Amino acid sequence: MKSKTPKTVLVTGCSTGLGFTIALSFARQGWLTFASMRNLNCEGSQSLLSIAKKEKLLLKTVQLDVTKQSSIDAAINEILKTSGKIDVLVNNAGVGYYGPIESFSDDEVYEQFNTNVFGVLRLIRSVTVPMRRRKSGLVINISAGIANFTVPFCGLYSSTKTTLESLTETLRYELAPSGIHVSLVVPGAYSTNFTSNIHRPATLLVEYKTRYQKFIENYYQYRQKISNSFIGKLSQPDDVSRAVLKCATSAKPKMRYFVGFDSIFYFILRRITPFSWWEFFVSRLN
Repeated sequence: MKSKTPKTVLVTGCSTGLGFTIALSFARQGWLTFASMRNLNCEGSQSLLSIAKKEKLLLKTVQLDVTKQSSIDAAINEILKTSGKIDVLVNNAGVGYYGPIESFSDDEVYEQFNTNVFGVLRLIRSVTVPMRRRKSGLVINISAGIANFTVPFCGLYSSTKTTLESLTETLRYELAPSGIHVSLVVPGAYSTNFTSNIHRPATLLVEYKTRYQKFIENYYQYRQKISNSFIGKLSQPDDVSRAVLKCATSAKPKMRYFVGFDSIFYFILRRITPFSWWEFFVSRLN
């Protein structure tokens, strides 16, 4: 009796953080997992391969830079040559630029959108070709709770995630007739070091220096207090990977999978409260 052919998943941005955890989660469930990253010589790549070898997982690393179509084409061709299909694409790769909007140069704004929005669109255009041939496939886009509300100095990053949410909803309509599902996984605050993984503008206008530093400190402290509030404890990266797996294994994937009570709490709160109330709350952080 022939063994069942494993499903194939491509996960982007796997050198660290969520992508690393998501890729391992799929592999440990028996999926043929392609963990992509820009640099295959990084520590994350070596760690993934070491774990895969030790646990005998069907996990391979593949070089992929979402900002370059030629890199995407090469990665997709490599995967199709190995597996013959891509059942699920997880668009996880992303960067975060935090600071006053007017302090960012055109190049910095483009880099933010090039990775978080254009990179996602490049991948989707590429994987829907083989998915459409098979009339089957799933695209999971990793959003963020901050896509659904606004706070000062996070506008550039949150605008890319808001754009991603709108594009995902639209693609869900457009790709459904081809048998391709599109979903969002929306993590709230999760246990990670907010201040060490952000890009700041190369030139910060002097008018903002004091306010920006105060906001970053207050926002970080606020995130730490979430775990002691009625909103509930901070989520863990494993919580995100479980949501992604739940989506990937569902017969009818939902539009959104919220991770952490704070994620759905702010999603609902922002829609039922007047902006003036939200503005008053946010002003206390600034």
